[in-house]
Amino acid sequence: MPQLSLDECVSASLLRVCGADVVRDVRCESHEGKVTLTGSVSNREDLAMCGTVARTVPNVRSVDNQLTVADEA
Repeated sequence: MPQLSLDECVSASLLRVCGADVVRDVRCESHEGKVTLTGSVSNREDLAMCGTVARTVPNVRSVDNQLTVADEA
Protein backbone atom coordinates (compact mmCIF):
# COMPACT_ATOMS: atom_id res chain seq x y z
CA MET A 1 0.00 0.00 0.00
CA PRO A 2 1.52 3.37 -0.97
CA GLN A 3 2.43 5.78 1.80
CA LEU A 4 0.55 9.09 1.85
CA SER A 5 2.44 12.36 1.56
CA LEU A 6 2.25 14.80 4.45
CA ASP A 7 -0.07 17.00 2.35
CA GLU A 8 -2.41 14.05 1.85
CA CYS A 9 -2.31 13.11 5.55
CA VAL A 10 -3.18 16.64 6.64
CA SER A 11 -5.91 16.94 4.00
CA ALA A 12 -7.40 13.60 5.05
CA SER A 13 -7.37 14.60 8.72
CA LEU A 14 -9.01 17.94 7.94
CA LEU A 15 -11.70 16.20 5.92
CA ARG A 16 -12.33 13.58 8.61
CA VAL A 17 -12.44 15.98 11.57
CA CYS A 18 -13.81 19.19 10.06
CA GLY A 19 -16.02 17.80 7.31
CA ALA A 20 -16.28 18.35 3.57
CA ASP A 21 -18.31 21.56 3.85
CA VAL A 22 -15.61 23.21 5.98
CA VAL A 23 -12.56 22.18 3.95
CA ARG A 24 -13.93 22.42 0.41
CA ASP A 25 -11.89 25.62 -0.26
CA VAL A 26 -8.85 24.70 1.88
CA ARG A 27 -5.54 23.79 0.28
CA CYS A 28 -2.56 22.25 2.01
CA GLU A 29 1.10 22.31 1.01
CA SER A 30 4.08 21.04 2.96
CA HIS A 31 7.84 21.23 2.83
CA GLU A 32 10.12 19.49 5.33
CA GLY A 33 7.38 19.24 7.95
CA LYS A 34 6.12 22.81 7.59
CA VAL A 35 2.47 22.83 6.52
CA THR A 36 0.86 25.86 4.91
CA LEU A 37 -2.92 26.11 4.81
CA THR A 38 -4.43 28.47 2.24
CA GLY A 39 -7.93 29.18 1.02
CA SER A 40 -11.03 30.20 2.90
CA VAL A 41 -13.49 28.92 5.47
CA SER A 42 -16.85 30.33 6.52
CA ASN A 43 -16.03 31.45 10.08
CA ARG A 44 -13.25 32.02 12.63
CA GLU A 45 -14.05 28.82 14.53
CA ASP A 46 -13.43 26.73 11.40
CA LEU A 47 -10.22 28.66 10.73
CA ALA A 48 -8.91 27.86 14.21
CA MET A 49 -10.08 24.24 14.04
CA CYS A 50 -8.24 23.64 10.75
CA GLY A 51 -5.00 24.93 12.24
CA THR A 52 -5.41 22.81 15.35
CA VAL A 53 -6.18 19.66 13.37
CA ALA A 54 -3.19 20.18 11.07
CA ARG A 55 -0.87 20.48 14.10
CA THR A 56 -1.98 17.06 15.38
CA VAL A 57 -0.87 15.16 12.27
CA PRO A 58 2.32 13.13 12.83
CA ASN A 59 5.48 14.62 11.26
CA VAL A 60 4.02 18.14 11.12
CA ARG A 61 6.65 20.43 12.63
CA SER A 62 4.83 23.73 12.16
CA VAL A 63 1.67 25.13 10.63
CA ASP A 64 1.41 28.43 8.77
CA ASN A 65 -2.33 29.04 8.83
CA GLN A 66 -3.00 31.52 6.02
CA LEU A 67 -6.70 30.69 5.82
CA THR A 68 -9.14 33.57 5.57
CA VAL A 69 -12.77 33.88 6.58
CA ALA A 70 -14.79 34.18 3.37
CA ASP A 71 -17.08 36.96 4.59
CA GLU A 72 -14.13 39.00 5.89
CA ALA A 73 -11.94 38.71 2.79
